[in-house]
Amino acid sequence: QPFALTVAFFATHAEDGSQEQYRPMNSSMWMYANSEVPVPKTFTDRHWDEMPSFFKHPKNIGRKRAVSRYYPEERYQAMMK
Repeated sequence: QPFALTVAFFATHAEDGSQEQYRPMNSSMWMYANSEVPVPKTFTDRHWDEMPSFFKHPKNIGRKRAVSRYYPEERYQAMMK
């Protein structure tokens, strides 16, 4: 069965309206400097287009946030680290 596990010792909440969105601790940035976080195979426009219509409602802020935080891939890498 698929599963996901997240361990966070520092608040990982995004700040809407902030250019950086996520603000990691400077003391941990070195751990991710030379790593690359794989983009999920389903994080594509094609997969979004196949989602049920209620996800595509204009008031669904989730998609707007995802696009602003994770596109293009360089931004995805910065936000995920």
